[in-house]
Amino acid sequence: PQLGRGYNEMGWPGPNQDIVVKGNYFIGGFQPVVISDWASVVFQNNTIYTDEYLMAFATANPPTGYIWDSNNYYGNGIFSYNGTGTFLSGWQGWTGYDLHSVFSSHAPTGVWTFVQPNKYETGRANIAIYNWGLAPSVSVDVTGAIAPGTRYEILDAQNYFGAPVATGTYDGSPVSIPMTGLTIATPNGSVPTPPTHTAPQFGAFVLIPLQ
Repeated sequence: PQLGRGYNEMGWPGPNQDIVVKGNYFIGGFQPVVISDWASVVFQNNTIYTDEYLMAFATANPPTGYIWDSNNYYGNGIFSYNGTGTFLSGWQGWTGYDLHSVFSSHAPTGVWTFVQPNKYETGRANIAIYNWGLAPSVSVDVTGAIAPGTRYEILDAQNYFGAPVATGTYDGSPVSIPMTGLTIATPNGSVPTPPTHTAPQFGAFVLIPLQ
């Protein structure tokens, strides 16, 4: 999130027909959300954070009939509308959108954890952690992903073939995942700018059940 690079582009100079974007987290990037030339847009209940441009919206025709509201914005608060920058009040005035959305002029706080059970392997799950307070470890509730009494290991997605970052037998309590001391896998080939681990601010992990 702190790098401020990258885009999530939805649509290209159109026309494009319709798009529904609901309940997503767009974190970091130069423009976390880029939406271009749609005839119909539903953009609701999303969370966006960056210290660059929160939103880049472009359309060749006046947007009508869009449903665009109830979103959460964090960061610098700059919106781009057809190439012109403005803040939330200007964005609301130009478009009529986001009238019930919330803007916070700072980074998110606390800890956000997300657990996505695997549909095809019982006990396996993907785990994403936003550790805004930079805590050395985070407790994650994996109830519903793995049954009590199951032995497990947790792998770092940025070093998947490395040693597990946590192991144990699940007893129904939240599992503790370290967010410091993590190492990223060494890339193959010539890499002019070797990547660095995103922890402690962000981590992605895989919960694996053991036989």
